[in-house]
Amino acid sequence: MTYQELINEIRDLGFSDDSEIEEFAEAGLLFSAINRAITRINLELYPIIEKYEFDISDNDTGYLYITMTDIDDLFLDFADMPVLFERDGANFYTKFGDYEIETDNTLVINADKHKGSFRVFYKVAHETFTGKTSQLKEDLPLQLKVHHLVPLLASYYVWNEDEPTKAAQYLNLFEAEKAELKEQAFARKFKVRVMSGGL
Repeated sequence: MTYQELINEIRDLGFSDDSEIEEFAEAGLLFSAINRAITRINLELYPIIEKYEFDISDNDTGYLYITMTDIDDLFLDFADMPVLFERDGANFYTKFGDYEIETDNTLVINADKHKGSFRVFYKVAHETFTGKTSQLKEDLPLQLKVHHLVPLLASYYVWNEDEPTKAAQYLNLFEAEKAELKEQAFARKFKVRVMSGGL
């Protein structure tokens, strides 16, 4: 879904027209609602994940400190499984757990003990939507499977003052869809395969 498609859905959910949506845009309400909706879904449901790669060479010694806010100013937090490690150019990354995290944003690795290539996965904030023409054709920065939630939540923020009953319906739909996605994710995470013949 593009930002323009999202705006069209917000308009249609409000049974409105382009002129009223333009008024909301000029007042800043439309863009604020879109940004709030994307931020909430990013934080509560499916985060936007980025990747940072670096090498520790034979010349590196002591503790290596990587401050992620210096790497990416949109950094929010480390992903659930933040670090992978590739030893000796094997072109295969494995989970790596021998690190520390300081002040919630700095990765610390002992370069005397570990050499090779590393990947760090982390959560980021989205770029603010300002309504520029060039942004309208861009896809929403969230995973595709949650795009359908953005119009519901953004519509709640847009229409809550003028149409509180309608807005509440959209919020309820959002919460129901969100709960279903969380349930599906939980089921996938703990799915057990039972083989015939017992365990």
